[in-house]
Amino acid sequence: MASSRKHRSHWYGIGRMLRSILLPLALTLFVTSCGSPPIQSTIYLDRFPHIPSTSRLSTVIVIGTVKQILPVRWTTPSGKRPGNPTGHAIFRPVMLDVEEYLKGEQNARTLQLYAWGGRIGDDVFEAQPDTLYEFQQGEHVVVFLEEFAPGSSPLNVDGSSLWSIQEHYTLTDDGQAQNFYQTLPLAELRATIQTALQP
Repeated sequence: MASSRKHRSHWYGIGRMLRSILLPLALTLFVTSCGSPPIQSTIYLDRFPHIPSTSRLSTVIVIGTVKQILPVRWTTPSGKRPGNPTGHAIFRPVMLDVEEYLKGEQNARTLQLYAWGGRIGDDVFEAQPDTLYEFQQGEHVVVFLEEFAPGSSPLNVDGSSLWSIQEHYTLTDDGQAQNFYQTLPLAELRATIQTALQP
């Protein structure tokens, strides 16, 4: 009888030890595999674009061609989904070859833009109904850009800072500039910008 109780006590002790090891491990694996739930984030850009004011507020205004749209990534140093995605977003780095600076001449002939939104797995960030952040490779554009506040810029894959997009016009072969809200001749857009920037 004493021997039987000793055996039960022995296996009970082993069971407690295994539970103390395996239960935290199982919980860790569960949390790691499940993570936070998928994010479905939609912003509705109810804007009223005004070329003169946007011209004055933008750091640079450029005419250029979209050279490359890099893969979507998170606004983390690694570009990967954070454990807690609150305060983070998905975006696409857009590489723009500059043809002409209409404001804020820079030495750089290629700018890297922050195009908010995209899908990674089940996480989706999208802007409706505006096309402010939508670009196509080879697209000829006029973009109004602003610098992020120091230290707040999401980083591109090479660790460089990105430019925030304030306005975006697509240029057509017949000399028009168009976006979601309006279409006007490129010459008129240029003139409006120049007038707005006069002292």
